[in-house]
Amino acid sequence: MINKIKTTQIKTAAVFSFIFMLLSLISFFMLQNFQHSVATTLASRTAEVLATTINQARISYSAHTTPLDLHPDITVEALYHGKPLSLPNPTTFAIELGEAVTRSSAGFMLLTYSQYPFKNRENIGGPQDSFQHDALSQLTTSSPTFERIEELNGIQVSRYAEAIFMTKSCVTCHNNHPDSPKKDWRVGDVRGAIDIAIPLNIDEKDLSGTMRYSYVIFISFSIISLSCIFITLKRALSLSQELELEAPLPRFAPDKSGKEGDSCRQRLKHCNIKLR
Repeated sequence: MINKIKTTQIKTAAVFSFIFMLLSLISFFMLQNFQHSVATTLASRTAEVLATTINQARISYSAHTTPLDLHPDITVEALYHGKPLSLPNPTTFAIELGEAVTRSSAGFMLLTYSQYPFKNRENIGGPQDSFQHDALSQLTTSSPTFERIEELNGIQVSRYAEAIFMTKSCVTCHNNHPDSPKKDWRVGDVRGAIDIAIPLNIDEKDLSGTMRYSYVIFISFSIISLSCIFITLKRALSLSQELELEAPLPRFAPDKSGKEGDSCRQRLKHCNIKLR
């Protein structure tokens, strides 16, 4: 009887151990996927906020600098460097702002580009890679953003492109500028795009501590639960043994003398069987 209980308890412990190992393995992969998903989402939202900020800054700058172009002593142009009364045009403003914060070696990039760059930026102002080409072909009024995960300089990044739409002030300037490569712009046309790359490894590094902490808590509670199961099974086995030893001995048939009682030999034989 005791051997049967022991066998049952060993099987039960083995089943619980297997379930614990399986759940630990599943949770490990789920936490890894969750960590990557959170990092990707955070990078995407960060890029979205940055692109919107840059776009709104460019629109506001354009609205305030366009009237200055009518001033006889002030010019608003791309080649403003070295000219005391010259200001950068809105596109140059956005381009130089992006170049100032770009850190290519770290995987962070903020670029402004167009399918129709001015002559002074023909080599660097147009799309430079497959992502930028794909973004320009996909961006429309109804679908103003484009994003995907890529590797940039060996670093996994989330790349996000937001369309730059022509406003009234943009159309007036571009259609009348002597160096403009396109002079039939209309309000709402896609002029170009802002390309933002956010490295995923930075977010994952920030999240790794939290993920490890959560996993340690899960493992700790699992080990405590498994220990409680083993203690309970061990206690059940101990109680079973005590009950077997305290069980009343059965009465046996009378001996040869005809007197009713227990045969000592039969009693010893019975005890030996019980204690095996």
